[in-house]
Amino acid sequence: MDTPSELFFRGCGRKIQGKIHEVLGARAVIASPTHCLPRASSVAMAAFVNRDSAVKYDEVKANYLRRSEAEVTWEKKHGKQSDQ
Repeated sequence: MDTPSELFFRGCGRKIQGKIHEVLGARAVIASPTHCLPRASSVAMAAFVNRDSAVKYDEVKANYLRRSEAEVTWEKKHGKQSDQ
């Protein structure tokens, strides 16, 4: 698989954008605050804007930088569970 020329960050990526730009330089694209919520419309807009270089929907791979808020909250309430 080819390495993408740009990497798109949204959500908590904005909190560490300085480090992201330090490591990736111009390859890093940080979403505006209005596009940071995980909504289907945000994904659709990103696909529409980049439609000329878009990949098939089944080739998209999400890389999460942290666990979801639901997972964090659950672990605080119930304690961390090990994978079995």
